Amino acid sequence: MIKTIKELTTKVILSIQKFIQDAIAFFKSLNKETIAAKLKELKWTRLDTYIMKRFLIALFGSMFMFVGIYELTQIFQKMKTLHPGADTWLLVQHYISEVPYGILLLQPFSFLFATVYVISSMANSRELIAIVSTGTSVRRVSFYMLSFTVLYYLLTIFVIEDLVIFPSYQHSFIMKTLIERKMDIKALDRLKDNNSFSIYGANNLLYMVEYYNAVTKELKNITIVQYGSDEEIQPEVYNMLADQNLWLLTNQKIMDEQRDLMTKHNIKITVRIDAEGAIWDPNEKKWIFSSGTARTKIEGANSFAVEQFKQKSFDFIVDPPSFFERLWYPTQAMTKWENWEYVQRMKLSHQDAKKAEADYLMKISYPIGIILVVLTGIGILNMSSRKISVIINIILSMGIFIVYYVFFAAGLALTGKGILSPNMGAFGGSAVFMAIGIVLYVRVRT
Repeated sequence: MIKTIKELTTKVILSIQKFIQDAIAFFKSLNKETIAAKLKELKWTRLDTYIMKRFLIALFGSMFMFVGIYELTQIFQKMKTLHPGADTWLLVQHYISEVPYGILLLQPFSFLFATVYVISSMANSRELIAIVSTGTSVRRVSFYMLSFTVLYYLLTIFVIEDLVIFPSYQHSFIMKTLIERKMDIKALDRLKDNNSFSIYGANNLLYMVEYYNAVTKELKNITIVQYGSDEEIQPEVYNMLADQNLWLLTNQKIMDEQRDLMTKHNIKITVRIDAEGAIWDPNEKKWIFSSGTARTKIEGANSFAVEQFKQKSFDFIVDPPSFFERLWYPTQAMTKWENWEYVQRMKLSHQDAKKAEADYLMKISYPIGIILVVLTGIGILNMSSRKISVIINIILSMGIFIVYYVFFAAGLALTGKGILSPNMGAFGGSAVFMAIGIVLYVRVRT
């Protein structure tokens, strides 16, 4: 077994080396004449129209079928969790809004299926052999299929994801939450309310808040502690937004200590503010605190200057209202920009952001799979075989997709456990399959 793995690894390395050497030799040989000749070879022909028509029909037909099966599975799985009086229209919106995410999830399989089906069926009917016999290589036959795949990938990550897929998936979570909680859609902002939480913020601040009202953008019963700027903060308080019971078990004692200006690490506290409430001023971009006390460390002394106030703002408190909102949908449903901001917020509040960062990178790395599987789908074709089975090649392609997805899911899971870095977790599986896809594509018999 070990010997077989070593031999396979050696073959892969040698194939990659040969690919690199051929690529270097190709670029060194380029001049105006060869470039013009290569471009002439790539001129669009009736054959390309024929191939692309079949490819697009297979692609979108398979995507429709796979996403349909996926949605039906989701409906039957979630049916038992819905209460009898669920709003039918909200339910319809929920499942419709899931469709774009289902497309994102299954599009590598659809591209792989379309590639293998079109090329294998052409090879099985001897069309491909006839084309190759005229001097046209398999790579030239598949050129526009691969080009379309690359263009589709770029369009997905730069446009479709943030404009369609993730906003739609967020909407799906909104509808699902409203249905499960038997809430009216007018109460949507209530989902962002937050209770009994503590969180680190900008300028070495620790917020301890009893309640955040997302509609009025108000904070109730607040204690804010500021540490010295030169301190290495060892966080003991975490933002347990998703599980209030966990927060109560882990944070209550620490929160009481912080309110009494006590710390386990002898951290120097420079300011403490206690207030009954604070409201966000959208014009000034500041929090206006009401009915409170500000204690400021007196320089060179072990005491605090105490100031009572009815209304007061503080320039060093800059975190916006969104900073205090409850996260009520997962990172998978965030746009890339929202996900990036969430990662930065977690890092700022001294939380473990590895899983969230891996989810952010996944939004770029997972769609790469459509390119990898197309390369692999072209590469598994064996034109030397007398009998080319379309069914066997499709089953083989399904196995390839499953292995790719397992690699990808395992990377994210290991990142969440802290075993892999976010970059390795998000791109590790893609890197492995990129090597496999390139080797198979280079070795395809033309």
